[in-house]
Amino acid sequence: LIWEPLSPPDRAHGARQEITLTFAKPRAATNGFLVARVATGLWGSQMIRKFSQLRGTALNDWYARIDTSATQAEALRQWNFREELYALQVSVEEPTGWTLRGVLPGGGPFLAAERVVRLDMSHVRGDSVRIRIRPPYGFWALNSFALAYHTAGQFRVTTLTPIAARTSDGRDVLADLVSSDERYYEMPHTGDYGFVRYVAPPLAPGMTRTVFAHARGYYRLHLDPATPPDTTTLARLFATPDAAAAFAAEQFAQKFPHAMAAH
Repeated sequence: LIWEPLSPPDRAHGARQEITLTFAKPRAATNGFLVARVATGLWGSQMIRKFSQLRGTALNDWYARIDTSATQAEALRQWNFREELYALQVSVEEPTGWTLRGVLPGGGPFLAAERVVRLDMSHVRGDSVRIRIRPPYGFWALNSFALAYHTAGQFRVTTLTPIAARTSDGRDVLADLVSSDERYYEMPHTGDYGFVRYVAPPLAPGMTRTVFAHARGYYRLHLDPATPPDTTTLARLFATPDAAAAFAAEQFAQKFPHAMAAH
């Protein structure tokens, strides 16, 4: 079961929902691990394209600035942190009020990924803890939340380096994927894929194995805009808190007027 408010808000309800989660807490616990299975909402993922289209013929120049300027990249990161479109702030209620204690990253729109966020609970009193999230309408799909207070028992971490990597058309790209650097296996066409192979270590007696893929990469939308950049709208989205969620609601209403009437 996925909770995803598809209809945009009206003016009376603002741009966000507010959800408070209450969990039991051992009195001595000073840390907790929020285990959340969440995804980017389908409309939120479509808005990435719309936000990019607003840059018009200046889109590639903007890409270049983000790639080469630490200041520009940090400004984009701070905007996303403030708007919470693709990263969700997690606050814990303490005696002094709500305190930001973690950030929940988003993911793809079709499969909810499980995230674990460590939360400082050293200031929480009593045998329960309240956690707050404030997702903007249309940008999040939430499946489940749980809270753990203890890590697993004995475990062993083995980091593996790939021994082979080939593309769907047979090219050897091991040198591109063996380390974190400026080399990438680029997949410009829908349907491109690759195979990466590792040598698995022997199973340890009495233990089970879990495999994590630790990957880095990026993507760019297939856009070739021919219109001038909409500098007025872009300036409003970046200068005004929650303007991006309100803009997304306007776009939803234009595309799905019958859904708005039902709402």
